[in-house]
Amino acid sequence: MIPFPFKISAIFYKKIPLKIFLHSKNITLFKLKYFKIYHCIMNKKKIILLLLLFQMTLLFGQENYKLYYQATAKAFSFMAMKDYDNAIKTYEQAFKEFYPFPDDLKYLKDCFLAQKDTLSAYHTIRRMIACGWQLEEKPPIIDEKNTIVNNIGLGNPILEQKIKEEYAQLRADYLKNINHNDNQYIENLILGETFAQAMRSRIWQNSKQYSKRQMEMIIDEGFRTNSLLLINTLNKKNFPRKDIAAWNGQLIEITLIHAVQSTPKKDFNHIMSLLKKEVEKGNIHPIVYATIYDACRCLNHKMKFSYYGQYAEVFFSNKPQCVNVEDVEHVDERRAAIGLPPLWAWCDYYKIAYPKNYKPNK
Repeated sequence: MIPFPFKISAIFYKKIPLKIFLHSKNITLFKLKYFKIYHCIMNKKKIILLLLLFQMTLLFGQENYKLYYQATAKAFSFMAMKDYDNAIKTYEQAFKEFYPFPDDLKYLKDCFLAQKDTLSAYHTIRRMIACGWQLEEKPPIIDEKNTIVNNIGLGNPILEQKIKEEYAQLRADYLKNINHNDNQYIENLILGETFAQAMRSRIWQNSKQYSKRQMEMIIDEGFRTNSLLLINTLNKKNFPRKDIAAWNGQLIEITLIHAVQSTPKKDFNHIMSLLKKEVEKGNIHPIVYATIYDACRCLNHKMKFSYYGQYAEVFFSNKPQCVNVEDVEHVDERRAAIGLPPLWAWCDYYKIAYPKNYKPNK
């Protein structure tokens, strides 16, 4: 209970100016003492309350993106089963409540194209660009009429041509609305990746000048430098995806994969924990995280089992097949925990053979 003089002094202070309050014959110094204590306690309470609200906001935001991942994983499963109506409905609901990943918008676009709804697909591609998707040319493909087609991976030549014509303006509009302050850190990562790749190409072109061991050391050192830069960057900076122009696109994904692959095994868990925090914030997609994790386990650490089932190999049948998965009976639980669709949905959509002993629960 608050002492009686304590309440009275608080009431008097709210209604009477401080100068009158101090000279009032009815207010004693004893009450003034309680007045000071009261405000001291109330200030501390306000600070504690603000801290609690701040922590709850952070926790609520992280929990929200878990809900986003759950929704998009469910939508992907619908898409894998060719239930495009439910897939579209689930994706659209998720995108109304959260800032979407361009890759998830791309799956929504694929659903519209499967339904031959070209107009909706077109508007979805514009949304992709507005969320940071970058037009990145892929190797030319040969269509059914043996005609060489320049491919940007949109699944429809007419749409691709229209988007190419509009892309420059749409990208410029996107860049106007983002915060460029932190771009330099991600740009430095990409610059380091580009330099390391160029150095690797040059060394392989002049392979006669180096022994195999020398080539590996020079190449590894280039990517290792980028690995250190990535760790320092993630430790010191916050990277909101919607405010960084270079955070979306294939190049940053390749940069992350190569940087983690070049990390010493003793630092692997540390760098993956940093990346997982970015997943929880909604900055890195769970698919990218799981792909990096499994690729490093299988390629760099020479482990025979993947953890999430995101690593596949092409065998003599020319059909991709998931490598064996550790504790395969619970792989879908592990995938769901970080926001991935079930392994059967991923394999069915991309026509990848199931790993050994995997039993889909459709």
